[in-house]
Amino acid sequence: ITTYAKAAENKGHCVIVAGDLNAKSNLWGSPNENLRGTEIAEWILKEDYTILNDGSPTFERNTQRSHLDITPVSYTHLT
Repeated sequence: ITTYAKAAENKGHCVIVAGDLNAKSNLWGSPNENLRGTEIAEWILKEDYTILNDGSPTFERNTQRSHLDITPVSYTHLT
């Protein structure tokens, strides 16, 4: 992802990464964290991306709620 994102940013494009990543991190509202979430959160912070998630769960079934889907965006070239 980093290679493609950098290439797009170097051409002045905004980058949107979206996915059902099964990643948990406090950064996007999950009350728990897992290794995948920690690694993705570190990448998002390092690349200076903004997360479009508002902290709401992205999965709900009965009493189960999870924050597994994330949408980080690079706004670097939008200003």
